[in-house]
Amino acid sequence: MNSTRPAQDPLDKALLAVPETEPATETKPDNTGLIHLRRRVPAPKWFPRWLPAGHWVRVALDQRGTWFWKQIDGRRSLLTLAERMAREFDLNPEESRAAVVSFTKMLMLRHLVVLRTDSPRNPAP
Repeated sequence: MNSTRPAQDPLDKALLAVPETEPATETKPDNTGLIHLRRRVPAPKWFPRWLPAGHWVRVALDQRGTWFWKQIDGRRSLLTLAERMAREFDLNPEESRAAVVSFTKMLMLRHLVVLRTDSPRNPAP
């Protein structure tokens, strides 16, 4: 008998990745408790050495972004963070997944976060 398995949503698989902060990212809370991130991004290898190399990336996080940043520990998957965000902010699963994907994409484009797709050494509870 030929059994068919339901197709797995590619987003579900992607949400198993584990975010990690890039080294040398500076965090500074403001007077309201929101976090501001800053990191010097080096110039690409092909960039002429005689020109000023690299640039600063600065990001001011909102309430959800600050919460998200504080949850990144290198062990929790994006799916776990989405589930926790849904509980923390009283969101439905689709909203929390969309927020996690959006924050992750924004932080990755600014070289502040990387995603690890291998199994974490110490899985989060």
